[in-house]
Amino acid sequence: MKGNHSLEKEFNFVSVLKIIIVLAIIGAIIFGIVMLVMNHISKAKIEEDISKVIDSSFTALKNLDKENVNKYLDYDKLISGLDEMLIKEEDTNIEKELFKDITWSIENIEINNDEATVIVELTNKSFKNILTKWMKDLIADVNNGNQILEEGAINNLEEIIKKEEDNKVELKKVKLKKYEDTWKIEVNDDFIDLVYPGIDSVTEILN
Repeated sequence: MKGNHSLEKEFNFVSVLKIIIVLAIIGAIIFGIVMLVMNHISKAKIEEDISKVIDSSFTALKNLDKENVNKYLDYDKLISGLDEMLIKEEDTNIEKELFKDITWSIENIEINNDEATVIVELTNKSFKNILTKWMKDLIADVNNGNQILEEGAINNLEEIIKKEEDNKVELKKVKLKKYEDTWKIEVNDDFIDLVYPGIDSVTEILN
């Protein structure tokens, strides 16, 4: 038979072991909760940073602040997405007309390590109407035997944009990638279609 002292030692050991196990479980639960909270805070901070990039980019476009635009995306690539002639021109009046009326909202943000996809709803003038009218004018000039000069074509496009009253809403995925500490927007077909609503339907016709 075991003595009382031996039983007491065994009881104390079991009690201490139970306490250690309980504390370990509580510690694991607390650690898990802390990690969940930290991950949530980290995700919220990243989403905030991405939202700021989107808002700063479109605000800079709206104000034609090219220096700030180029911090977040390739401005020349965006401009050439409409027409490469615009890059050669130093007249910023038409560029102001392109973006001055845009409004936008961020609908959703998905993050995958150093890449992100943002659903953006943007409203701008209908570039389907604008480009259709512009091409009709250019074709009419050709049929009338007139020589098409870049400056004249750009001025015509500017006037058409100014007079366009129809707006169009686009909902597109905007891709971003993190370079060091800065998120940058990828100027791809979706982004061009977003900024120039309706351009994709004109492109399909031309193709």
